[in-house]
Amino acid sequence: MEEIKNVKEKKIATNFVLHASKCTNNCLFCSQKDFGDIETNIEEEFQKLENLMNSTGKIEMVEISGNDPCEYPLLPDIVKRIREMTNPEHIILSSHG
Repeated sequence: MEEIKNVKEKKIATNFVLHASKCTNNCLFCSQKDFGDIETNIEEEFQKLENLMNSTGKIEMVEISGNDPCEYPLLPDIVKRIREMTNPEHIILSSHG
């Protein structure tokens, strides 16, 4: 009789951080730091996603965070691009409320 191995598929979750979007809370953490240019940071985050996809083949969840992503005007475009690039089961937004 052959031994059947129960192998679970590894679930990959990652974070997409919107550095420098500077939400309206103006807290000490964000207001005292220079996070650089947000468009450059976004492209770097997409490059990280692409690298992760190339190495794993599947991303189950992407969490979008950084300041308050809901205040970033191009958030729908980012979500669309993440979905097209990774087709995750879940996209989660971490916001201030």
